[in-house]
Amino acid sequence: MPDGGMGSIKFFCSGRPRSELEYGKQIAEAAFKDADGVPVSATLSVDKAGNLFELDIFKADGSPLVRYPDLRDFKIIKRNGKLGYAPPQS
Repeated sequence: MPDGGMGSIKFFCSGRPRSELEYGKQIAEAAFKDADGVPVSATLSVDKAGNLFELDIFKADGSPLVRYPDLRDFKIIKRNGKLGYAPPQS
């Protein structure tokens, strides 16, 4: 994805036009430190049909990702005891 080299990935379902893919919801969130020590946020989302949509990666300083992390480096973030993003309570 054109994200300044931070490493985000857009997923596509075979057999569906790209124009039909719409963001649905975030299903997971994690944090890790890049090889240069800069904190990184990663969120995984699905489309409205429940298919993988995007892995969004954002480095705190906006610099390009040095390397994708080893899975052991991920710290899963839970909000309100659940994985992924929990909307604010009204």
